Amino acid sequence: IKLSEKELNNVRGRKIAMVFQDPMTSLNPVMRIEDQMCAPMMRHLGLSRSEAKARGIELLGQVGIPAPELRISAYPHELSGGMRQRVSFLRTLVAGKDVLLLDEPFGALDSITRADVQQWLRTALDEDPRTVLLVTHDVEEAILLSHVVVVMSPRPGRVVATIPVSLPPSESRREAVVQPEFIAARAEVLDALEAPHA
Repeated sequence: IKLSEKELNNVRGRKIAMVFQDPMTSLNPVMRIEDQMCAPMMRHLGLSRSEAKARGIELLGQVGIPAPELRISAYPHELSGGMRQRVSFLRTLVAGKDVLLLDEPFGALDSITRADVQQWLRTALDEDPRTVLLVTHDVEEAILLSHVVVVMSPRPGRVVATIPVSLPPSESRREAVVQPEFIAARAEVLDALEAPHA
């Protein structure tokens, strides 16, 4: 709270990043995707513009965005909602942030895109672990993407349960949701949500 604007700029985007529910609130509508993806890599990783653009194209392809060499030159409004959300995620991950704040990041996605992006995020975090605070109302999503699920009461929000999650590795959401560990964690979270809160 007491940091200067200059000190905050060294924290924002480098140590802490946030993905909002609506990617249009985190992507600048008048800047091309290239500029928005390259800036963090150039500032925090020391890449040249051409290196950052090449890395951006590679990452867009990795998250399933078709024709990434063309999409990188697009403006946010020229991408679908799912594409914009994936770009928002990439911006948070490219510079190796220590802490990610994800506020309902999959809420605007259709179910197929949602599952794809969740699986991509699981893989990305397995390869490059970091602290993630995920806010979600989706119980399955919370269990699939978390090591600990914290259940909050209605307003004013208080912690009513802290549930550790330990799922064996799985190749897909379909495999994960039928594992006994997932089923047990889901039951525990639902019990905590349904319990009366004083």
